Amino acid sequence: PAQKPVSNFLRKNFKQLLNVEIGQIDLSLSRVGKNFGCGFYLSAKQINLLCSRLLRIFFIYLPCRNFWLMANNKDMGFLTIKHSSKMADILDKDVFILPLLYHFGIDLGFGEASVEDVCLKYGIKPELFITMCRVYALKGYVPDCSAFDKDDLGTVSRYIHQSHVYYLNEALPELDRQFAEVLGCYEEVHRKVLSKFYSDYRTEVDKHFEYEEKTVLPYIGKLLAGDTDRDYSIADFEDNHSDIEENLYDLRNIIVKYLPGDAPYRMRYGLLTDIIRFGNELDKHTFIENRILVPIALKIEKNG
Repeated sequence: PAQKPVSNFLRKNFKQLLNVEIGQIDLSLSRVGKNFGCGFYLSAKQINLLCSRLLRIFFIYLPCRNFWLMANNKDMGFLTIKHSSKMADILDKDVFILPLLYHFGIDLGFGEASVEDVCLKYGIKPELFITMCRVYALKGYVPDCSAFDKDDLGTVSRYIHQSHVYYLNEALPELDRQFAEVLGCYEEVHRKVLSKFYSDYRTEVDKHFEYEEKTVLPYIGKLLAGDTDRDYSIADFEDNHSDIEENLYDLRNIIVKYLPGDAPYRMRYGLLTDIIRFGNELDKHTFIENRILVPIALKIEKNG
């Protein structure tokens, strides 16, 4: 009973409290001597105060950040989704979870079906589905994967494979078509530079997905079958997981900042819109790999 008011207080005042702590740290640093260039010289008392404030941030405020999300009405709705919630209502809260439904092969026409009804129909555990919905809908949401098991790992693996199929067969070919259409409007000097940049990016993306399809997902299949491969671990994937979103962001910036107006307005905006949409989708996809797939796989590697 005593805990609830404290939790509510932290939730309602999270941002203000965190700003106070950060402000105090800034104040501490501003008071240190600057007689020796950029070096900071703190007394033992100042160091203790600074450390205590940093520890408060890491062990009190940051673990509450999912509660902080609840201050926003839309976020509050997603954090309170239950198994009995209507699937149509969830989609109504945020249409940006549509790609998640698509990658799971979930058809529309829910009627009054609940989350649990739909998940049972498609072989997905409701709690995993709700967690992945929150990843798509809530910026800064941190999933708790401690209760997920082999069944959930198989489901996430299926989501990743179906995402790859969509990217390689639908999203990227459409991006290729639009990019070629835009490039056709430019002189050779601009066309060569942009074409080289995009071609290098596509090669990197293809290699990224090929590695996951030929190495990571087959390993997950072996893990689920109880066949542990001593020559490979999911930690190898985590250590070598390349960031393909960064180059896409660079391409977006080139179009926004430097691309001349030779191509029609409609073409350039259409291409930019699809690049942004694809980038956002990749961001969620990568987050689910790193923050859901990897932790579950590591747990199964350790405990079986």
